[in-house]
Parts: sequence; C-alpha cells; structure tokens
Amino acid sequence: MLKNGRSILTGKMNYLKLDREFTIKQYSRGNLQREYGIDSPLGFRGMRYYDVNVDADIYEAIPDCDVDECKVSLLDINYKIPPHSDDVRLVINFYLNTTKCITQFYYPSDFHTSDAGDVIFYEPNLEKEDRFMAYSGDAYLLNVSTPHAILPFEPGPVNRKCISVTLPYDDFEQAAEVLKSTGCFADD
Repeated sequence: MLKNGRSILTGKMNYLKLDREFTIKQYSRGNLQREYGIDSPLGFRGMRYYDVNVDADIYEAIPDCDVDECKVSLLDINYKIPPHSDDVRLVINFYLNTTKCITQFYYPSDFHTSDAGDVIFYEPNLEKEDRFMAYSGDAYLLNVSTPHAILPFEPGPVNRKCISVTLPYDDFEQAAEVLKSTGCFADD
C-alpha cells in the first residue's frame, strides 16, 4: 500500500504515514474550539474541533524544543466533508476511529496559492490526486493547506476521530526531516 502521497501535478508532498503506531491510552474532550458543517433535523453534520487532554505517547513524535508551539485538538467528524483547505499548513493526525473513510487530495485547476485559510472548493473545478485510508492507531503527517476531502468508503454513519497536532513548520519537507530526528520515519 502506498505510504506517502506526492502530487503528480505539483510534485509536493500531501501526506506521509509515520513508521510507527501510537497508543492513545486516554483522552478527555474539553470545550468546543470551532465547527464546520450544518445543523440538520438529525443534529449537527460535519466536523468539530475540541480542546483535549491526552495521555499518550504522541508527544514523542515532536522534538522537545517544538512541543510548546504545537496546538493539540480532538477532531470529530460525523459526515462526509467536501473538498476544503484548512487555516493551518501541517498537522499530524493520530487516528482513534476511522470508519473506513478516505482522505482524498485534489489539485484545483483554477487555484492560486494563498494564505486565505479555510476554503471550500467546488468539486467540478478539481482534479483528484492521491488518497489514503487511515486505520485506528495510524498517524499521518498531512499538508492540510492542500485541498482535501473526507469521503466515506461505505454507506452508513461516519465516526472518525483523531488527535490532531498542528505543527509549527511551514514546509512539508522540513517537517518530515525534523520528525525523522524523533524516529517517526525511517531514513530513505
């Protein structure tokens, strides 16, 4: 199975699977930080970010000198998420539940790079690129400034949760090199 995703069109990395699994022993959800989605007769549908306290070895993935610059959140997704970009560049997602969802990356044919933050994209203006399916226990370094969607692989309810750590780096390649120093990736 493909372990990393490099854009065919741009040559940039979109994701990289960490070489080890991380154990999330315990976590407690705190206050709601922000949400993206819709209120429906069945309740909220979309994604929510919460404050979180984590008792886990996830901090071993980040150099000690950078831990204080990282923001840790619980990401809870309960519905298909359309193509979008996030207001941050790089995260490591430590997956708790995945319900067979695919993270699909896109290359927008009419997109100009900007630091506009959260953006929703019109899917007909996009070209599909690489994708992956995470499993519980997996951890991925993601370039979330690239358009991406969360797509259920099977019909039924979505229950995708992860501990999401926003990283203080601007460049994917730099982040991958820094994370190698913590033993998250084998040397090429």
